[in-house]
This record gives sequence, structure tokens and C-alpha cells, in this order.
Amino acid sequence: MNITEIFYSIQGEGLKTGCPTIFIRLGGCNKNCWFCDTSDKETTKMSCTEIVAEVNKYNCNNICITGGEPTIQSIDDVIDLLSLSQKYLSIETNGSNYISCLNKFNHITVSPKGWFDKRFLKIASEFKHIVYRDVPNFLETKAIQYLQPVYGDSESLSICVEAVKYDPRFRLGTQIHKYLGVY
Repeated sequence: MNITEIFYSIQGEGLKTGCPTIFIRLGGCNKNCWFCDTSDKETTKMSCTEIVAEVNKYNCNNICITGGEPTIQSIDDVIDLLSLSQKYLSIETNGSNYISCLNKFNHITVSPKGWFDKRFLKIASEFKHIVYRDVPNFLETKAIQYLQPVYGDSESLSICVEAVKYDPRFRLGTQIHKYLGVY
């Protein structure tokens, strides 16, 4: 698998904010978002057993598979191995690629960047809408929906705050780890 990095930190976004988490950041993406903070990072090839060995170095039960876009790589085998360890598995995806092993995750975060597979409306735990200037429509789903301003853009932050006050079905999402300088 193409791995950008595996690291242990604190989850800074969404429902699990503040929880210690092992992040497995996969390389590659099928989108080209101008605000992406990982698109220019190099990757290393790792086997599933190497990934699991790296994860097992940390005393932590929360694992987050993220990217880039994690669903464009074959992740079934590594998810099967990680599932054996009784870890809390989460994935962060743009929702454009619905894969068979999604049912093995305890938590699914969808951050749509344009089109996304509507099947995620039924299985997502949360939707994280990245807001630059335009606020998306509220989706018909039971998942929690966050409006998250592009980091460092004060106008986007103001737009999100006003939108949440206008429609309290949304929650304000932040990248608290960036504000705190925790990576």
C-alpha cells in the first residue's frame, strides 16, 4: 500500500475530537482540492503486516484510516488484520468510492468534494462539509453534519458560524489540532 505516514496524535476533527488516535494516512486521491494539506507528500510502500506492526507500537485503541482518499487503494486486507485486534476503526473519505469493507468500520466520516455516492447517506456517522464561501444544503441523513471552514480563512469561519446559528441542525467543525499546533 502507498502510505504517506502513520502517526499517533489526537483526533482534531468531528465527533472523536480530543481522542488519542493512530492515523494511517494513505497516499493518492481522486480529487484535486486546492486546500488539501496532504497532496504534496511523498509515499512509502508498506505491506499489510508492516502497517499492523507500526500500529501495534502504540498503546491506543482508536485507528483512523485517512488520506488522500483511502478508498482508491485496496484496503480490505489491512482492515481484516486490524479488525482482529478489536480496535475502534474509523475512516475519513470523500465518499466518491463505495467499497465492500466499509461495514467493518465503527465510524465513517464523509467529507464530500462535489459528487459522492448516495449510499453513504445511510452508513455515514458524520458528514464534514468543507466550507470556503458556499454553504451546502443540509443532507437527508441521520449522520451528524459539520460545517468546517477552510483552515485560516476568517471569512469562511464567519460564514460557518452564521450558517450554524441559522440552521442548528449543522454543527461547527474545526481542525482544533491545527489551532493548538498538535500534529
